[in-house]
Amino acid sequence: ITRESTLDELKGTVATDEPIRLSLSGVFHRHPFRASLETGDIDLLATGEEAWPLKSVVEIPDARLTLNAQVDERDWDFSDALRFFLENAHSPFSSLDHERLASLKLELESQRLDALEPVFNVSVPRWGPVHFNGSFEFFGGGGFSADVVTRVGSSELSGELDLELHGGAPRFALTLEAPTIQLDDFPLEDWSALEGRPAGPLVNEAAESVRGLLSPEVMRSVEGRVEVEVG
Repeated sequence: ITRESTLDELKGTVATDEPIRLSLSGVFHRHPFRASLETGDIDLLATGEEAWPLKSVVEIPDARLTLNAQVDERDWDFSDALRFFLENAHSPFSSLDHERLASLKLELESQRLDALEPVFNVSVPRWGPVHFNGSFEFFGGGGFSADVVTRVGSSELSGELDLELHGGAPRFALTLEAPTIQLDDFPLEDWSALEGRPAGPLVNEAAESVRGLLSPEVMRSVEGRVEVEVG
């Protein structure tokens, strides 16, 4: 594809009454990867008569990301859904009020958190090993809630995250608790979310994105609360 990214293998199957499956492998920004995707069968997607499952696994050196999602059962078929979203394109979920639309479970295992930099274009500290579990629920009207558990080294934090995107400024609340936190599990060294390390254009672009997110304009447009309780 490019000098730094190549697709070595791509396989897929679509059959009646069988899950849709897709697998691929190659190199992304000079890092090898393998990925797989499995969903419900094509008839299930078209009719919407049952919840539609989706499972994806992405593996890179020192990290594995597993995603299990479910789009909830709808009482319309695909053409009804398409017409609904076209008629409400300006705010497609607002008329669904607080009805749950989908659920998602995310698990991340990584020996080094910075192994994710080339895949997600983020600048992160060299923490590890890391194990993250999150169970998310997405609702009509915008927003989601999540139960999260994060282990970094010997420290474990668990709690809840709520995000509301309707009714004015976005609002979020994050509540975490931990019996103990080992500060040595969270070394910062020379890392900076704003400046990044001299690790090439990916980290530099991520630093620019963080600057934008932390700008006064964005901060004034969001209402948030973070609570961390340590025993």
